[in-house]
Amino acid sequence: YGGEAELESYPKSDGQYYVWTARDGRRIMAFAAGGLVFIANDEAALDKVLSVRSGSEQALSFNFADAKGENREIVARGIITEAGIAQISNILAIQMAIGSVEDEESKQFISAALPVIVRNSIKQVEWTAVDDGAGFEDRYRIVPEPKIGQVFAETLEAGKGEFRELAKMIPADAAMITFYNLKDSRIAWRSILLSIQAVSDPVTARLAPVFAKTLAEPYGIDDTESFLAAAGNRIASFRIDPEGEQVAVTGIADDETL
Repeated sequence: YGGEAELESYPKSDGQYYVWTARDGRRIMAFAAGGLVFIANDEAALDKVLSVRSGSEQALSFNFADAKGENREIVARGIITEAGIAQISNILAIQMAIGSVEDEESKQFISAALPVIVRNSIKQVEWTAVDDGAGFEDRYRIVPEPKIGQVFAETLEAGKGEFRELAKMIPADAAMITFYNLKDSRIAWRSILLSIQAVSDPVTARLAPVFAKTLAEPYGIDDTESFLAAAGNRIASFRIDPEGEQVAVTGIADDETL
């Protein structure tokens, strides 16, 4: 708070409690004990954590997927639970609506439907940052609802092959690059649409296929099914500028369809 804060400190339980109060009323509190420091900007939240620490409230139970491979050191880990997913999905929906489509009707649909779809589809998200000596690798593990997971286990199967030929077409100064490699991209696309319909209300389920087409609009694609049939299973997309237009690079699997 720019050095303009008052500090109050007092013993609590087996540690020391600290409260910094700014002139405008903002507060930061911390509790230090046993080599650990708990910091929060909400007293109720910090007290709840301390209750878990003391055993008076149940702790979160989860298992992280360990990073595999030799010479790898996990430097950071994170988790988003169902409660967190519910909150974040609202923010993601607004960002996606603003960034992916232009017409107001599509924006309203995405803002209203996406949070419901995400909440009904995803149970947990885990993140791990790994240091392999040459750089840092972020890994995400998404835990879907069991029924959705069973479908995706069959339809989102990784394909074979490399991206070297596609990579030759991408400028070296590209700001953001994404590679997709699926055994059958059309089946994967269909399964995603069917899963969205399965977890949505009747109105959203009927409109989902129509508005799903807007996801390909930044690439000038009107018929996603035909595009995937022509492009095959390895696709790359990139932006030259983080805020610029997206570009897709693909192989050609079916000349006639293209």
